Amino acid sequence: MLTTRTYKLMIGAIIVLTILATTIGLFTNATFENLTTTSVNGDLINFYGKGIYHNDSVTIASQAKAQDLLTLILGVPLLGLSMVYASKNSLRGKLFLLGTLGYFLYSYTSYVFLAQYNQLFIVYIALTSLTFFAFIMCFQSFDVAQVKAAFSGTFPRRRVAISLLVFAFMMSFRALAMILPSVFANIIPAELEHYTSLVIQALDLTVLLPTTVIAGILLLKNHPLGYFLTTIVVVKMSTLGLAVLTMLAFMAAAGLPVILSEVILFTVVSIFLLLLLYTTFKHIKKGK
Repeated sequence: MLTTRTYKLMIGAIIVLTILATTIGLFTNATFENLTTTSVNGDLINFYGKGIYHNDSVTIASQAKAQDLLTLILGVPLLGLSMVYASKNSLRGKLFLLGTLGYFLYSYTSYVFLAQYNQLFIVYIALTSLTFFAFIMCFQSFDVAQVKAAFSGTFPRRRVAISLLVFAFMMSFRALAMILPSVFANIIPAELEHYTSLVIQALDLTVLLPTTVIAGILLLKNHPLGYFLTTIVVVKMSTLGLAVLTMLAFMAAAGLPVILSEVILFTVVSIFLLLLLYTTFKHIKKGK
């Protein structure tokens, strides 16, 4: 199915629309009236005031531009290359394609529900829809038993599984540390600014982190589905630390305060996740 003309056209459309969206996001800098607004907590929120993200806060606009950069220079090439190898029936290529589609689906779902409405809204919808169906079609093309059989006997299954569980716990704690104090104090988190929901934390706690936990548990049990989910998760997660570091750099450039401990933490996290990605795919037998 992944070699059909229709599927290749879907991936091609994702690439073209992504280049359009990220280029506009990065390089449109027309200046709008730099308005401010007051959040429900009474905090003064400064709009970014430039380009496609002019109605977003400086914080969210900086993060969106950082995401655009990472998607353009890393996500698009990975999607194209993995599709080429998947078309040659490479198992590694197909698994990398699935994980990369997971990255795109997560990213553009967050744009649809988080970014202030702008002229690219219909493009974000198209990208979310295309990546969702491409992901489902790719997902159902696998035989999980064959995925497990493709791993070498030296794959450090328990170490990878425990690493996934520890990482999921750490990221869940970070998300809940933002949410729970406001729940018990009956207040709105300051991080919400002038937005209506904590979209990233919601996506993490409802989809990404539970999937990571399930992958870790099933991998510990040596279940075929554990191997399959692990490959998806490590590809998606390997972009996480890089995305946050890029966002911190853009926030610093915008004059926003950046905590050194956050930079150190996510540098370590990036290295850890990239090593986890390398370890996982290294142990898929050659020729697969």
